Amino acid sequence: MFVLGLGGHMRRLYDPTVYAFLQPLMPLHGVATAATVVLLLSQVPFLLNLLVASSSARAPENPWNAATLEWATTSPPPPLPTPTPEPVPTTMVLKLVNAGTEQVYSQPLTNAIAINLNGMNSFSVVAENAPSGTARIMFEMLSGPLAGHKRSESVAPYALFGDASGNYDGRSATSGDTHQLKAQALNSSGVVIAQLTLSFSFTNSGGQSFQALSALNSVLNDHNEMSIEKIFPNAVNNNLVSVALSKPVKGEVSFVVVDDLGRVLFQGIKIVSNPQQSLELDFKQAKLQPGAYYMILYGNDFISSPERIIQD
Repeated sequence: MFVLGLGGHMRRLYDPTVYAFLQPLMPLHGVATAATVVLLLSQVPFLLNLLVASSSARAPENPWNAATLEWATTSPPPPLPTPTPEPVPTTMVLKLVNAGTEQVYSQPLTNAIAINLNGMNSFSVVAENAPSGTARIMFEMLSGPLAGHKRSESVAPYALFGDASGNYDGRSATSGDTHQLKAQALNSSGVVIAQLTLSFSFTNSGGQSFQALSALNSVLNDHNEMSIEKIFPNAVNNNLVSVALSKPVKGEVSFVVVDDLGRVLFQGIKIVSNPQQSLELDFKQAKLQPGAYYMILYGNDFISSPERIIQD
């Protein structure tokens, strides 16, 4: 039929013999017809084999005795067993916050801990040491007076009830109340990469007394000759930060970032030639993890009170 087409034969003709230029191609019509008959006859063995196979016994799993992998299992292959999820390791910790004084207590919360209120009227909880890749922290109160409360925090400090630039929103801390809290760190795809679940209770007698910034207070040695009045921007985000002071300073000014245990995490130096009350500090090398910290400035004749800073 291909040769017929090359010879100029049209597809639809009632009588191709009426065209003289097609007369030499007429024998090829007979060849095409014979080939069609042969093609139809070739299907007869296939149909016979289909009938015999459908009425015969089922073939074994490996009728060819092949040694390749596809014949080493049943057909169809069995379903894979459901893997047991491994526990998610975490260094994340939860810390109690006195929402009335904005103090973050240094001791991490542990499961089933009883906390002596020591005059605390409202509380919150923050998540710290979130693993790398954390996009948000999801809090959920599982039981207790606040059962059902949920909150998602995408910037540090990751607070159970939220905050406004480190000013924590709180809920009533009542003696006798027991709370169970779950905190999950999720990445940008919503996958849980760290999780903590613990319970804690409040009491007015006994229990554990929490201390805020005890190590930091010892570092300061009660010298608060100057205060930091404003930090912009706060969160610092490992960048340049402008700091407004309560009085001018001059000379070599050291600025230190510490955690709530008083441990020094970053230290820098700013040389101030003329007395200035506003400084621009370079935090580009700080490499702080997301969380809440404290900054202290000091020189030869002054030391500032600690000021809370945020790292997103």
